[in-house]
Amino acid sequence: MLASPYVQHASGRPNTDFGRGFYTTTLEHQARQWAWLQHYSVPLRERGKSGNQPVAMWFRVEWLDIAKLQSLALSISDHTYDPYWSLVFHCRSSPPAGPANDHCRAGASSPWYDMISGPVAAMWRQRVAMPDTDQYSFHTADGVSVFNHLIVHGTQGQDYDIMSVP
Repeated sequence: MLASPYVQHASGRPNTDFGRGFYTTTLEHQARQWAWLQHYSVPLRERGKSGNQPVAMWFRVEWLDIAKLQSLALSISDHTYDPYWSLVFHCRSSPPAGPANDHCRAGASSPWYDMISGPVAAMWRQRVAMPDTDQYSFHTADGVSVFNHLIVHGTQGQDYDIMSVP
């Protein structure tokens, strides 16, 4: 059984494409790879313990539930200033700001978004994104509440599922 809350926005790594959050992807094999990367970040002595095995989850989310979130949608442009790469560089190269606010933010005075969507950076320093794939990251309690609501009130196998990653 998963601990409550089921999906946590603050448990991910801080130096990711859009900062600390719960990341989803449109590609199943990418989700499996991310699960293994998270698994290998756990100390070796902890990996075999119950609850520390990699899993992938899928969700069937209504667009209306996503539309209620404060969100930012990014794409890659050919312009000199590209907001997508600017945010990725900032989030991946900035040190965490401290335990209470350790995720990347667009600016110190700006609020954090519930959700950010955009391409998956394959090699961020070289500005190379994975073709034909997107990621949706959720950075606040309101953002992940969409998933936790499905886990609590939905039907497993129909609205969501949790699968062991072989």
